[in-house]
Amino acid sequence: MLDNKLIKKVKAEVVPPKKARSLPLTTVGHCRGELATVYRLAKAGDLELSDATKFTYILVALGKMIEANELETRISQIEAQLSGGVRP
Repeated sequence: MLDNKLIKKVKAEVVPPKKARSLPLTTVGHCRGELATVYRLAKAGDLELSDATKFTYILVALGKMIEANELETRISQIEAQLSGGVRP
């Protein structure tokens, strides 16, 4: 007869974990929220630190790209207003 602990261990390895809900990551705030999730998972031991580091790097880079894009859009709008052009 199989041991219950062994059965649970095998099930844990065979059954994939539930997918976490994902945010659209289209704003810096979304990235900040996802970073907080990564932090909490790593702190609780539910996410390997090496994986947390990789996710953090990606989320920070994505946040910087979103921020740069927002600034670029705002600067273009200001330049259009100053030159008398129509606001995009």
